[in-house]
Amino acid sequence: MIEVPSAAITSDILAREVDFFSIGTNDLIQYALPSTGSMNMCPTFLEPASPAILRIIQRGGAGAEQHGIPVAICGEMAAEPKYVDDPAGTGVARIQHEPAAIRR
Repeated sequence: MIEVPSAAITSDILAREVDFFSIGTNDLIQYALPSTGSMNMCPTFLEPASPAILRIIQRGGAGAEQHGIPVAICGEMAAEPKYVDDPAGTGVARIQHEPAAIRR
């Protein structure tokens, strides 16, 4: 699981040891962007499409690609259709989410 920025930054190293990555967007967003610890109190700072989040996801995807392992996203970001098909060129080709929860 890539759930903290440091894991995404070192994804090229971590990818040597695993068969796949799953990027946990809920925790990743909360740890990467300024917040009070409660998503409800500061929602404008917790935007999945922020350049910082997309770059962190892209970095995690690049490490996976470098070592030929698949990468998926999970969490609330995976439920949004606009992120399902390669979110902003991040290299993520798979989602992990309960099908009934995916928004249309």
